[in-house]
Amino acid sequence: MRVLLVTPGVLPVPPVEGGAVETLVQQLVDSLEVSLLDDIDLTVFSIKSPKYNTEHLNFKKTQYKLFNYTPLKRFISGGLGRLFHKFGISRAYFNLYLRAAASLLKRELFDVVVVQNQPEFILPLRKKTKAKIILHLHNDKLNAAAPFSTSIAQGCDGVIAVSNYIKKRVETVTCIDSRNVKSLLNCVDIDRFSTVKTPNTSTDLRQRYGIAPSSKVILFVGRLDPTKGVLELIQAFNTLKQEDLCLLIVGSSWFSSNTPNLYATKLEAEAAEATNQVIFTGFVPHQEVSKFHNLADIVVVPSIWEDPCPLVVLEGMAAGSPVVATDSGGIPELLSEGCGIIVPRKGSSVDFPTRLGKALNDLLVDEGQRKAFALNARNRAEMFGVNDFARRFFETLQDLHDD
Repeated sequence: MRVLLVTPGVLPVPPVEGGAVETLVQQLVDSLEVSLLDDIDLTVFSIKSPKYNTEHLNFKKTQYKLFNYTPLKRFISGGLGRLFHKFGISRAYFNLYLRAAASLLKRELFDVVVVQNQPEFILPLRKKTKAKIILHLHNDKLNAAAPFSTSIAQGCDGVIAVSNYIKKRVETVTCIDSRNVKSLLNCVDIDRFSTVKTPNTSTDLRQRYGIAPSSKVILFVGRLDPTKGVLELIQAFNTLKQEDLCLLIVGSSWFSSNTPNLYATKLEAEAAEATNQVIFTGFVPHQEVSKFHNLADIVVVPSIWEDPCPLVVLEGMAAGSPVVATDSGGIPELLSEGCGIIVPRKGSSVDFPTRLGKALNDLLVDEGQRKAFALNARNRAEMFGVNDFARRFFETLQDLHDD
């Protein structure tokens, strides 16, 4: 089965500049390389990055087709897209990156085209190929209220959703055939994140960031974006009465960029009110993130939006940390009882930061509970291994192709 995987065209794959979707795509590539799935011929279409070197693209079972998406080409795509969107025409028809993908489809034959997280891409691609088109949906972008939802649903042959939450949202499109909407939870590189935590494991990072050996570390990993609940997390942290704590915030405002914005400035102002230590690391490449998990006593995912299936929940669990997260989106599907605490975003007489602070405090003062949650979380993470995910992903593609 020849498979063309069209990435979103925002960040490059391999994920040298970060990105959850891009990381997941590369995990599929890496897993296919060591698998017994010899009947899969995979091509990944992505934007080009100056950070690539030869080894980034050297695979036996996967080839990369790269588009040089220069700033000028992005400007033209964006300008034309915005102009015609006003007339009810999808921007995807004027995306130069997508036109290059369509040109590839005219030159080469594929059995399946997998569109990563960009439903509108299906509209022009459907006109260029007779292959089955499958949407791998990571966010709530295809639902009854989404633009062009009926045309997109009619143009694709199946949807793989990253959680039941996303699956149910897709099924609100009245013409969708629910039999062709599958749910497949994300995966985690268990080996990378499961380094046994010992007093020596995190010494270098503690020294680099000035974190005392005795400090308990609450870890947040993600973009500094209002939807991620970072401000509310700092506010919750500031309610904690204990001493010798550190809130370690790993991430930047926009993936590999460390350019500050107004929200980042607001976070720093709130952090300045803390009596305990708050540290902003800036952008950290994904391959380095696991090292920071070795520091964590608690991993916190305070998402305010409907987070579909956040990788950081799985990564925290794989690292053997109790996870405190909200009841948003697909998080409850990942974080089962006994692995951490789920904090409701609404419906209480106290505000969200106070509820979040209480959950953190309860775990901080109860070492036995932390250890029990950590063990359960690590065991549950075994269900989300990369190789098993890749096998089920390609099996699902085959099933949708054969229908």
